[in-house]
Amino acid sequence: MRSGLGNHNNHGQLSAVIGACLGGMHSNAEIMLVKLFQKSNPNAQQFRIINERIEEAEHTIAWLKKHSQKLIEFFKSELGQTETFF
Repeated sequence: MRSGLGNHNNHGQLSAVIGACLGGMHSNAEIMLVKLFQKSNPNAQQFRIINERIEEAEHTIAWLKKHSQKLIEFFKSELGQTETFF
């Protein structure tokens, strides 16, 4: 019996599951773990969704780094607080 990875329908289903699981990455550590998984699992290269989710997470992290101070200042002014959030 053939592996399910060769079946186009199974590949689409696996891509959907992988995409959903990786959609919540929000740290460089998580990205590094996924890249390590890709490197150590040759079959992972079949799934373009992995690279797409890595790129999305990297973009989100870069955006947050760029705009985090503005967001903090906005929320402080809206809440009327001078305390730090973090």
